[in-house]
Amino acid sequence: RGPPGSAPPKLGGSRLGSGGDDDEEVLEHPWEDILKLLKSVQKRRSSRRWEQGEGGAGLVSGGKTPKSTSKLGAGGSRSPPDPPQDKSKPVEGSMPVPKNLKERDPVRVSCNDLHGLLLPGGHKGEEKIRVMKPNGKSGEDMRAVEFERLAGKGAAKKWKTSVRVIDKSGDVGVPVSQWLMDQGKAFGEKVVKRQVGVYWPMDNVMYKGTLVEYNEGTGEHEILYQDGVKEWIYLCLQTFIYLDENAEFREQVEVSEAERACLEVKPLGVRCNTLQGVLLPSSRRGEEQVRIVNPATRGKGEEVKASEFERRAGKGSAKKWRSSIHVTLPDGGSGPSVQEWLQDKGSKLGSSVVGRSIAIYWPNDKCFYKANVTDYVEKSGEHEVEYGEDDYENIHICLHTIKWLDGAEPTAASKKRAHSDDEDDGAEQGRSGASKRSRA
Repeated sequence: RGPPGSAPPKLGGSRLGSGGDDDEEVLEHPWEDILKLLKSVQKRRSSRRWEQGEGGAGLVSGGKTPKSTSKLGAGGSRSPPDPPQDKSKPVEGSMPVPKNLKERDPVRVSCNDLHGLLLPGGHKGEEKIRVMKPNGKSGEDMRAVEFERLAGKGAAKKWKTSVRVIDKSGDVGVPVSQWLMDQGKAFGEKVVKRQVGVYWPMDNVMYKGTLVEYNEGTGEHEILYQDGVKEWIYLCLQTFIYLDENAEFREQVEVSEAERACLEVKPLGVRCNTLQGVLLPSSRRGEEQVRIVNPATRGKGEEVKASEFERRAGKGSAKKWRSSIHVTLPDGGSGPSVQEWLQDKGSKLGSSVVGRSIAIYWPNDKCFYKANVTDYVEKSGEHEVEYGEDDYENIHICLHTIKWLDGAEPTAASKKRAHSDDEDDGAEQGRSGASKRSRA
């Protein structure tokens, strides 16, 4: 405002100058120009490529993701700001979405009495939760921080701590922050340097990139896209595929849901001291998970790594969970160690299945991969399988959902599949030998 009696500045203008009225320069903008300018800014804010040097914090080409990212919906968009992208020319590093791609399932969450679904595809700072109504119907999609506020925890301003994951049994489990960290550990350092394609729902394309770093404290992985953009992502919240030599040429086998359900392996009852649980099937070597069970209520609790289950049972110093954890017998007693049980199961198949062709179900990828059984490791009861050239891993066939592609299922496996409820499953013993090689 000027002194009393002075003329106000012209509406919509700005005053620039060094001091007196004589050297003032008034810049005027008609209202329609102002509206156009505001719309242009909004479009720039909606673009993933809006860089920090162009007016705010966004994903920076060639650098790490700033704390505050540009505002996007779940999945975001990598389309550039005005002028609009020529859709006949694909964005650098993009690729079509595979026809058989299955989007990652949402995660059931709760905050106080408010329930929702943490949606996949959201990027850092843009995570969205779909509110679930008491009648079970889906409600509004909102940012995770808004979901926290709606549940009465807005003062905390730490939604990953306030919001908790609901486990498969329907019980409220660990905070989202802990769940994300645990899920990130399952991928860990072993996926660093691998090439992946990440699905962006709003663009309906996949963008190629390389995983360059892993943050153990948060469970995040940093990805460098082929167009030079970097960001930190939670792989467990993204729909992605591996593109490097270990997965690109891995052959998938079509198996119907009904057939998969018939082939599916059941969890195995286990115990360590007085702590009881079930060993979950289909885990990769070094990533085996045990779901804790409350013996009084038979309620299902937290899912932890097998080594953590051993530690909670007071045997952590042993650091040999396969020996510390025992199979639970039908009468509730303690049977052989998991190591002995696995050795015995493997010995029943032995070398007779070497050379056979199988399809192995990978739950995270939601598909079966074709492989050949190339060796039998007598000491551990494992079998070495080959997916392709230099793509090997050692597995316990009894712990995986397997489809035999070149004939009938072996007799021993037919009579007693892993995790079956047969009463004599837990009492079997094993053999020993030497391991040849294994895949990280």
